[in-house]
Amino acid sequence: MPELNGLQAIPLIKKVALSAEILILTQYDNLFLVREGFIAGAAGFLTKGDVPTGLVIAVREVFAKRNFVSKSITSRDRTGGCRTGAKMVAGAKDKQS
Repeated sequence: MPELNGLQAIPLIKKVALSAEILILTQYDNLFLVREGFIAGAAGFLTKGDVPTGLVIAVREVFAKRNFVSKSITSRDRTGGCRTGAKMVAGAKDKQS
């Protein structure tokens, strides 16, 4: 997008469509971007590599008002350990308040 990126667009979309549930689809599996996406107001984060098996699940979860994070992201954190999407969302919401 020429004037702003997806993270910048999320709050603008939420402002005009309050009930919109936003699922980020990206090639990046960067934990910082996931966290920033949730802080911006996204409900889910799906990497393009997880699309074949995860797209329908991600859409269902977000539509049901549940947060979603790609398996490729939840299976690791910066230290190589496990990290759940719920923990990322909680951390993002803590930062937001």
